[in-house]
Amino acid sequence: MGAHLRNYARMDNVIIKALCDIDDEALEKAASLYKGAETYTNAHDLLENGDVDAVSICTPNDCHAELSVAALRAGKHVLCEKPMAMDVREAEKMLQEAERASSVVHMLSFTHRFNPTMVFIREMIREGRLGRLYHFRVMCSVDRLMNYDVGLEWRMIKERTGTGVLGDLGSHMIDLSTFLMGDYAGPIEEVAGMMSIFVSERRRLDGQGFGPVTADDAASFLARYRQGVMGVFELSRFSPSKVHLEIDGEKGSVRYDSQESSFIQVKFKESFGDYFAEFKDVEVPISFLDSFGYTREMFFNEVSTFIQGIEQGRQVKPDFEDGLLCQKVIDAVALSAKTKAWQKV
Repeated sequence: MGAHLRNYARMDNVIIKALCDIDDEALEKAASLYKGAETYTNAHDLLENGDVDAVSICTPNDCHAELSVAALRAGKHVLCEKPMAMDVREAEKMLQEAERASSVVHMLSFTHRFNPTMVFIREMIREGRLGRLYHFRVMCSVDRLMNYDVGLEWRMIKERTGTGVLGDLGSHMIDLSTFLMGDYAGPIEEVAGMMSIFVSERRRLDGQGFGPVTADDAASFLARYRQGVMGVFELSRFSPSKVHLEIDGEKGSVRYDSQESSFIQVKFKESFGDYFAEFKDVEVPISFLDSFGYTREMFFNEVSTFIQGIEQGRQVKPDFEDGLLCQKVIDAVALSAKTKAWQKV
C-alpha cells in the first residue's frame, strides 16, 4: 500500500502529516522515508490528535468499516482500499455514514478505473463504436503466491479478509466492468460462481508451524447484466500476473492486455465473417491523456483525483456507493459458490 504514500508525496499540494501502523518495524521504515510525519500505532489516536484533513485506509479488510466510519465522524476525507468491507452489511453502514457526512469526500481505491487505456475504451463504447454490447470477459491474476515459501498472510484468512482473490482482484474487475460499460450494460443482476483453495496450509508468520488457508486462491464466475450482456470473470493467485480483457459488440470488438498497457486491439464490423482478419493495434494518444489530465500511471491518477475532489469540494468517483454495488456482487458470487446455484445480486 506504499503506492498511496509514494504518490501523495509527489504532489505539491499535499503534506504527509501522520503515519499509522501496528507493526513498529514497518512504521519506523515509513517514518524514515517521510520525515516530519507524526507516528501512531492506534488509528483512533491519529484521528483524534493528528492534524490531518484526509486519510488513506490501507488495512486488512476487517478494519475498513470501523476505521472509515471513525474517520468520517471525525470529519476526515476518506480514500479506502478495496474491497470496501467484509460484507454488504458493513458496506451499507459505511455508505450511510458517508451520506451523513455530506461535506466529506469518500472514495474507493478501484485503481483500474484510472488506467487511461480503460478510459479510452470507455469513450469508444460511449461513442457507440461497438454498438450493442454482447460479451465481457476478463482474466486478472497475480503469481506471488505460486511461491510456496510465502507465509500465511491476512489475505489468506477468511476472518480477516471476507473473501480471498475474489475480493482482492475481483473487486477491481467487477467495478471496471461497470465503469466501462455503464448504461450500455446496466448492473450485474445474477451470478454463478466457483472458488478454490489450491494450497490448503502455509507457514505461520510467527514461525509456529503451519496454519490453514481459509480464503480462496482462485475464483471464477458468470454474470448476467441488466441489458443482456454476458460476463465471464476469472481471478487467480496461481497464474502469471496479468489483466486481459475483451468486449464484443454488434459493431466491433476490443481487447486489452496489461503486457501492452498503452495499446488496445480492435476489430470492426467490416471484417466480421472473415476468420483470418487480424485485430489492429491502436495506441492511446497522448492528447487523450491530456484531455483528462491523466498521466500513464493509474495509481497517481487515482490519488490525484481524490485530492482534486477535496480541493474543489466535490464528490468524486468511485465512491462508497460504487463500493457497495461491487460488494453486493462479491457476496452473491461467494454464496453461489457455496450453494452451487445462480444467485441474484
